[in-house]
Amino acid sequence: MSGDVSSNFTRNPDGTFNLFVKGRETLFIPTSGLTGWNRDNNTAYGNITLLREQDLCTLASCDLTLASFDYRPSLGGNAFFAAIFGVFLVLNIFLGIRHKTWGYLAAMFFGLAGEIIGYIARILLYNNPFDPSGNDFLIYIVCLTIAPAFISAASM
Repeated sequence: MSGDVSSNFTRNPDGTFNLFVKGRETLFIPTSGLTGWNRDNNTAYGNITLLREQDLCTLASCDLTLASFDYRPSLGGNAFFAAIFGVFLVLNIFLGIRHKTWGYLAAMFFGLAGEIIGYIARILLYNNPFDPSGNDFLIYIVCLTIAPAFISAASM
């Protein structure tokens, strides 16, 4: 994510800086608090090092405006859905083998496994919403987008 902020910036006479954040020219105001970015009025605030090297961000040092999304996923809700889909997966494997419905079993297996993986990725994003690799966000978005298609295919 460190590529989201330009290394070239100009210092203004009032102590602020002009720099590019996420492709937009932004006014940066140095402060001693959380580091973040207000996309409504296009200003950034906090520590310029954390803004330029966002993979150093933690919940104590950066605002969620610098994370993959502006909220922290619910730990309890995502754990609940991962567990429910896990129970459904075990039941579908048992019933699919017992009744020898192999096409149904395969589609439900991939759909339910995708849902479980997606919700586990959201749990990982709860622990570190500033994931520097971006992998947890990609796993979450891809799995929870594709998995329902497999579940729908199982009912055909």
